[in-house]
Amino acid sequence: METHELQDGDWIAVQVRCGSEKTVSEGLQERGYEQFFPSYEQQRRSRGSQIGMVQRPLFPGYVFCRYIRVPRYRILATPAVIRLVGAGNTLISIPGVEIEAIRRVVNSGLYSEPWKFLQVGQAVIVNRGALSGVQGTLVSVGRGMRLLVSIGLLGRAVAVEVDADTVSPISSFNAPEYTLSNAGLVQ
Repeated sequence: METHELQDGDWIAVQVRCGSEKTVSEGLQERGYEQFFPSYEQQRRSRGSQIGMVQRPLFPGYVFCRYIRVPRYRILATPAVIRLVGAGNTLISIPGVEIEAIRRVVNSGLYSEPWKFLQVGQAVIVNRGALSGVQGTLVSVGRGMRLLVSIGLLGRAVAVEVDADTVSPISSFNAPEYTLSNAGLVQ
């Protein structure tokens, strides 16, 4: 894992109480932080057997924001924030390309859902369409294909449906490997 001193504008992960992602996201925005709360729509049946759509977090328990060294308000003072994700006492930034890939998945209008982070599988790049240029890991689900786009620091990924003919293998995919430890997420 390559570490460097966190700079203003670097993306970081903020761990929050589950179910509080949207509230924390709004709280961070009110405090002047650029934040990103990726979500997806899921069908939900109500008591009368009616089907409705609800917004769910793509990364339950996490919100992303840009780091500010000398903020007017502290991230940790935001209600429902648990901690800033790092290794021990060292905060770790999330590569902007990972945040941008997740943002493009969310904005594409294609079906996506949370997915377990995989460390094995075919590394691919999308050749055309709304996700052209996005890299990830291709997996098979039933008869369909999904592209896993990940946030390596969290060990989590998002799956988005793709046609197998829109992707090509790439020679190397430099996704860092992370494991959980008692001190936090470490490589």
